[in-house]
This record gives sequence, C-alpha cells and structure tokens, in this order.
Amino acid sequence: MNIKRHFSLAGLIVFTTTISIGQIANPDLGARNAAMAGSSLVLTDGWSLFNNVGSLGKLDQTQLISGYRMPYAVSSFQTMTFGYVRTFQDFNAGIGISKFGDSGYNEQQIRIAIANKIQMVSLGGALLLNQYHVSFQPNKQQLLFNFGGKVEIIPKWLIGAFINNTVKSSPRVNREVPMVLKLGISYQPISSLIINSTVQKSTRSAEEFKFGMEYYLNDIIAFRTGFNTQTHLLSIGIGLNFPKFILDYAYSDQQPLGAIHEISINRPL
Repeated sequence: MNIKRHFSLAGLIVFTTTISIGQIANPDLGARNAAMAGSSLVLTDGWSLFNNVGSLGKLDQTQLISGYRMPYAVSSFQTMTFGYVRTFQDFNAGIGISKFGDSGYNEQQIRIAIANKIQMVSLGGALLLNQYHVSFQPNKQQLLFNFGGKVEIIPKWLIGAFINNTVKSSPRVNREVPMVLKLGISYQPISSLIINSTVQKSTRSAEEFKFGMEYYLNDIIAFRTGFNTQTHLLSIGIGLNFPKFILDYAYSDQQPLGAIHEISINRPL
C-alpha cells in the first residue's frame, strides 16, 4: 500500500468517525445495483427493499435476499445485509436488516416497507431505525422515512423517484441524516438489454450522476457495468440466474482508495 493510499484510508476513517451518520442511512445495496454503479433506482427485484421501495410494488415473487460488501480490503468498512420480501394479493411488504462496521464502530439498521402497484404506477414507503455504536459511548438512534415510486411513461421507458428524510433523532445525535432525492430513468430497447441513469442530490453534497447497463447473454448469464461521475467509480459485474437462486457479483474501482467487492444472493420462494 503506497503513502497516498494510507492517507486516503486515514481520511476515510476520520470522516466515518466524525460524521458517525449515514453509512447505512441511504444505502445502495445488492451486487446487481453495485455493478451498475448504483443506477438501479427503477429496476424491480428483492433489493428494491433498500434501493427504491417504490419499485417494490411491481415484485411478483416472494424473495429472501442476503449480501456482503467489502470496500478497500478493510474489514472495518464491511456491510452485511439480510432481507425478506413477501408478495400479497393487494400489496407487497418487506423487512430488512443491515450492519456496517465492526465492534469498535458500527451502524445497524432495521427497515419495514410496504408497496403497492396501481395500474402502471408503483408506490411504496419504508420506516427505518438506525443505531450508531462507538465503543465506550452511549448508542445513538435515528428514525427515518423513505418514499419512492416508479411509472412506465411509454413502452420500454420507466421513470422513478425516491426521497429519504429524518423523522426523529435521539438527543445525543448532533447531526441529521441529509435529505436525499433520487431521480432515475431506465430504457429497455430489447428484452436482453437495460440502460439506466440516475441523478442523486443530497442536502450536503453536489449532484451525483450514475449510469449503468445490463446485458443478458442468455437466460442464465448477465453482464453489467456502470460509472459514477462524482466519485469516478467504475463498476463491472456478473449475474448468474440458477433455477433456485440468483447469484450476483460486483467489482468496483474507486481511486485512490481501491477496490470494492460485493456479492449478493436472491432466493425466490
């Protein structure tokens, strides 16, 4: 590891411990999403539970999901995720749990979501409880609300939106989670190809533009790639659709910090 990377990692550690908020507050999770640089806002799968609850209404099959994310080969920054999404006749619902960090510093989140499809429109909301833990300090809690939706405007074109905001914080939390707004468009010119774009704006940061593409070589293998203009993150990945489960892997390169590996599993029930 060179000196530049040492300083970069040190800066990230300082950022993490001083902000103490937000590693899992507004997550982009799942290897399919990661392989497309976080541009899957409009796509519908089990990971919509975390990425855009508004897309969850179009899910047509109950799923179990789990994932693991390892950034920069530093175990202190790892994220583990589990979720369960159930489809009902009139609506869909899900519960998800994620944990970022290690025993010294970690953030844990539990979310409950509900979504519904009304003709061409899918809408959903989620309630999130975040807990922040630093060794030898009292835990901090924060309650948040997510709302999202997506609609097919014309055949082959989908548009989606998502907003995240704080509802209530414990007295010990001296920083609010920034409000985040996302807008996304997805275009599917042929059945085997999906092209995505997402713009994300936070009350604390400049706009992020994310672009991604997914191509199905056949019924089993999917190739993906994506790019984030703000972080200069370049991503690639592969998806394997087996009869009883879906396995996704993503590799992202974010210089000068290094590589990010993410793997996830969807188990239809």
